[in-house]
Amino acid sequence: MFGKIAANLMFILAFTYFMLFSMTFFIHIGINERVNDISYDICEIISTRGILSSKLLEHYEESLMPYGEFNIELKLEKERSDGLYDVFYSRRDIVDINLTQGDRVSLHAYTNDSSLIEKLSGARLRPAAMKTAIINNGG
Repeated sequence: MFGKIAANLMFILAFTYFMLFSMTFFIHIGINERVNDISYDICEIISTRGILSSKLLEHYEESLMPYGEFNIELKLEKERSDGLYDVFYSRRDIVDINLTQGDRVSLHAYTNDSSLIEKLSGARLRPAAMKTAIINNGG
């Protein structure tokens, strides 16, 4: 009798764990896809306008806010001649600067907050996105 109760209890616990794990996994996948979509949209705007404005960067940060606390790193590769690039990492060297055709702006958004799926699985699964905009219509 006790064995049956213990087996039923174990089944209920295992089933609950499996359901919680599956739901958090699909939520994690959805958040990761949304962060990638937002980053792609921002890179598309940068590549067509030829500038990363402070207003656009602020919009990017606000768009990511509902999905967690994200760190955003920027990188600008400014083409000097064929195959030679100057690389900038400082926001003051990248934001509100007119870019020319062939320049590359990379956006890297990542979070340091551990998610529930990460706690359940033990694996490092944090939402992140890295996209690069190649300027094709710059000033």
